[in-house]
Amino acid sequence: MSRRKFETDLTSNLLTAEARGEMRSRLSMAAKLKAKGMEINTIIEVTELSVDEILKA
Repeated sequence: MSRRKFETDLTSNLLTAEARGEMRSRLSMAAKLKAKGMEINTIIEVTELSVDEILKA
């Protein structure tokens, strides 16, 4: 039973780390595109981030 919990927790932790890395990558891309003067609506389409997330990037 505890082996199963360990495997479940490990999988969950890996998925969480992957999601965080993906979010950091999208935020970084949004910041670069914003710095280049790209329109917010286009950045939203490319990164799938919200307006608030892009403005904070």
